[in-house]
Amino acid sequence: MASPDTLRQALPSPRALRARRLALFGSVASASLLYGYDLGMMAGAILFIQRELALAPDMVGLVISIVAAGTVSGMLFVGRISDRFGRRPTLIGGAALLGLSSLGMALSQGPVQLVACRVVMGLGLAAITTVVPTYLAELAPTAKRGAVTSLHQLMLAFGTLIAFGIGYLLAEQGAWRVIIGVSAGIAVLVIIAVRMQPESPRWLLRNGERERARRGLAISAPDEADAVIAQVTGESDANKPGRAKLSELLRHRGLRRVLLLGCTMAALQQLIGINTIVYYAPKIMQAAGFGQSTAILNSVGLGVLSVVATLLEAKVVDRVGRRALLLLGAGLMVGSMLALGLVFLTGTHELPIGKALAIIALAVFKFAFSLSWGPLLWVTLPEIFPLRHRGAGVSFAALCGQVAQFLVTLMFPIMLAVGASISFFVFGFVGIIAFVFAATLLSEMSRRSLETIEKDVMPNQ
Repeated sequence: MASPDTLRQALPSPRALRARRLALFGSVASASLLYGYDLGMMAGAILFIQRELALAPDMVGLVISIVAAGTVSGMLFVGRISDRFGRRPTLIGGAALLGLSSLGMALSQGPVQLVACRVVMGLGLAAITTVVPTYLAELAPTAKRGAVTSLHQLMLAFGTLIAFGIGYLLAEQGAWRVIIGVSAGIAVLVIIAVRMQPESPRWLLRNGERERARRGLAISAPDEADAVIAQVTGESDANKPGRAKLSELLRHRGLRRVLLLGCTMAALQQLIGINTIVYYAPKIMQAAGFGQSTAILNSVGLGVLSVVATLLEAKVVDRVGRRALLLLGAGLMVGSMLALGLVFLTGTHELPIGKALAIIALAVFKFAFSLSWGPLLWVTLPEIFPLRHRGAGVSFAALCGQVAQFLVTLMFPIMLAVGASISFFVFGFVGIIAFVFAATLLSEMSRRSLETIEKDVMPNQ
């Protein structure tokens, strides 16, 4: 058996080890870039899809929102697939589904094919949105777990920014098929990158592969390798025979609590309106009096802001803690949504000052979300669920979020048609609920190992 010192010596130098670790984290998080691109590409493409294929407003809402239906379906089983076959193969499978569905969308000749491909895309997104944060959290050293897991949201924001940029550059040509087709190329690169990386060490330990786990920990968290191996292999809950079932999450009091917390947090993240803002940003800008190309360009600006905010979050999250950022973000989002609602309610969105206020409110909302609830949901979910139940728990909580996203995205075009101000006031009210939730129900988990948190959740195990 190779000792930890031997494994460390096998790596050429601290610089080489750091480069290898960055490649590992970056490769896993590259799947989130693909997710972000697929999320943002419709903002630049939907205006042209609607025109070329003569889609009615209700069909536009269906094409955009049906992806959540596919994601919800995938969430029903993706956690069990991840727990049984591993984080890496599940992630590769999800990227493959995204590549194939994007190619199918780019070749679509009508709404039926578009809708079918969007459903398949949802299945791939289910794998990525569940596995990437779990994979990163299980790889990361304790002191940097918040920053490493935040790579999921950072790369998602970067992918969305790339989609906005390509959408703006191709806006005049109306080349929506190219905008969507780019996703297939990204998917191929993601699959290649992830195939070169090791499996999650904690998943390997859960499945009795101690030596493979030690080799992975020698790259991702060498200083904690012995402690992680001892804690995971010594936990009776982690070593129970068979696969964890969702029903176990309902039988144990501690698990029921974390399941409720995870589901509530995931639902609030969506109900506060972020994905509707991303999807419909160009339409909101047009409603505020901007031209089509200018509306898409402003969306690119929001994407840049999101990347900057997520970089800031990753830098400070392990120092200031999760709760402080969640409270700050919720407060800023409430203020921005109320301001945007007032702009549309008073009709000032048609005036220069109203347009400026609309842009500022959207910018503050996007910045606040990317500083807090965007990345921190995916930091928190893998932390609160024990290893044995992590795949099923994160998957089910994410499922609750996707159900909320589907409902909000489906209803938002109707709400926008009835009155934009009403929509933004509703999102502001949800933000108040999110603030109270973070202030009263969430515990701080910074600087604590996953195994220590697990002992608090299941003290008698």
